[in-house]
Amino acid sequence: MRIFLAFPKRGSIFIRDTEIWLKHVIPSLEKLGHELVVLERDFGSLIAGSFADSNEESQERQRFTEELYDAVVTAHQEKPVDLFFSYFYSRCVDHSVLSAINDLEIPTLNFSCNNVHQFFTVEEIAPKYDYCMVPERAALEKFEAVGAHVIHVQMGANPDLFFRGNRQKEYPMIFIGSKYADRENYIATLVRAGVDVRVWGPGWQVQNARQLATKGMFAFKSGGIPRVWRGMRRLLSGWSDSQLVGRVAGPILTDDEMIATYNASSMALNFSKAIIEGTAQQYVRHIRMRDFEIPMTGAAAFLEYSAELGEYYDLETEIVSFDSPEELAAKATYYASHARELQMIAEAGYKRATTDHTWESRFKVAFDKIGLD
Repeated sequence: MRIFLAFPKRGSIFIRDTEIWLKHVIPSLEKLGHELVVLERDFGSLIAGSFADSNEESQERQRFTEELYDAVVTAHQEKPVDLFFSYFYSRCVDHSVLSAINDLEIPTLNFSCNNVHQFFTVEEIAPKYDYCMVPERAALEKFEAVGAHVIHVQMGANPDLFFRGNRQKEYPMIFIGSKYADRENYIATLVRAGVDVRVWGPGWQVQNARQLATKGMFAFKSGGIPRVWRGMRRLLSGWSDSQLVGRVAGPILTDDEMIATYNASSMALNFSKAIIEGTAQQYVRHIRMRDFEIPMTGAAAFLEYSAELGEYYDLETEIVSFDSPEELAAKATYYASHARELQMIAEAGYKRATTDHTWESRFKVAFDKIGLD
C-alpha cells in the first residue's frame, strides 16, 4: 500500500530536538511493506498554536493547507496513493482539504492521542475524516457523538527504537517525562522514603524567567487567565516538594539520551493521570505510549494503574502497577532489594511488549479494520 504520511516532526512542544513520532511510525510502516510518501513540510507551530495573533495563525494554516494538497496531488500523479494518514488537530488545516483528497479517491485516516482530556483539539476535524484511529477506549463515545467513524487501536512502540541495550544498570529508578499533574508528589514521596530515584524532562529543574514565561504563554493561549492562575497555584502549593525533587532532577534529554538512560535503569516509572481541561486538580487516567516503550528497553516498568492496563499486561508478573505514592514507594523499596524478582518482571514485560505491543502490529490491526492492507 502507498501511504501519504503527514505526522509532526516533534513529539512535544516543550522539546525542540525530538522526532520520536516519526522514528516510531515510519520504520514500523515500512516493516509492514508499505511505501511511504512523507510530508517534509513542518507544521509544529500549528500543532502548538504558537502564534502572535489569530491572523498570523490563519495565514500559516492557509499556506500549509495549499502546500499539503499540492504535495498529495503531486505524489498521486507520480503513483496512486492508497491512504492519506495524518496526525492533525482541528487548527492545523482548512478542513475542506480532506474532501479534496477524497475527490482524488484517496481515503483519509487521522491519528490522535490524549483524546480523553483533550478531545477539543480534534472535535471539529474528526468527522471530516473517513476514519479516526483512537487509542483510548474512554474517548470513543466522544468521537461517535460528533459523527466521526472511529476505530479503537491502542498505542504501541518500535522495538528497534526503544531497544534493550547492554549498558550497566547505573540508576535504580528513573522517570523521564514532564513535571505534570501530581507527578511531583510521587517523586517527592519516593525521595522521602529513601528510594534512589532520578528524573529528567521539562519542568523538573529550577525554571528561569524565560521558561516560566513560555509555559505561561502556552497556558494562556490554551486556557486563558483561569489556566494560568491554576498553574500558579500548583507551583506555589508544591514549593517544598519542588525543592526536594530538584535535588534529583536533570535536564531534558535527547531521543538517544533518553533511550540510553532507560537501558541503564533497573526500574522505570510512568504515570497515567491527565488533568481534565477547565479544572485545577481533577484527573482522568489512560494508557500512554511510554507504557509500551519502557519494557522494550529491558527496564522493569512501574506503571500507574489505569482501567485498561490489565488488558495489555499481567499486573503481577509483567509490570509493577501502583495506585498511590505510598504504594509506589513501598514497591520500589521492596524490589530494590529483590533483584532476581525484579529481573523476572523486566524479562516478562520485555517479551510481552516486543511480541504484542509493537506499532507494526497496531498498524496491521488498524488497516484490517478499515479494509486496507
